Amino acid sequence: MNIVSATVVVDRIVRFELNDGRLIERDFSLVRGPVFDRAWATQAKFAQIKIVRGIPTWPGDVELCPDAVLRGGIRGRIPRSAIVGSGGRLLSSKPVRELVLRKSSRR
Repeated sequence: MNIVSATVVVDRIVRFELNDGRLIERDFSLVRGPVFDRAWATQAKFAQIKIVRGIPTWPGDVELCPDAVLRGGIRGRIPRSAIVGSGGRLLSSKPVRELVLRKSSRR
């Protein structure tokens, strides 16, 4: 399962489309840290998200681990306790049991 596209829905909520057509929405409003605070200083900067080889990426070499997006936590909110790994990648601090997924209507 790979991420193929990302669209900012509103504020810090992003809708990701997977290569099987499913959609996941994630709320990044609780994600903090020096890497993210710089990259996401304004809504315009946050909206520059792109998917590069399946990895959510922002200008300034800020990347999120795709697993953190796929396992984003309860109701799609990435937990405040998430860990920033090497290269600014967000790593999940604990496993989650449920993914919030919907089939894409764009087929």
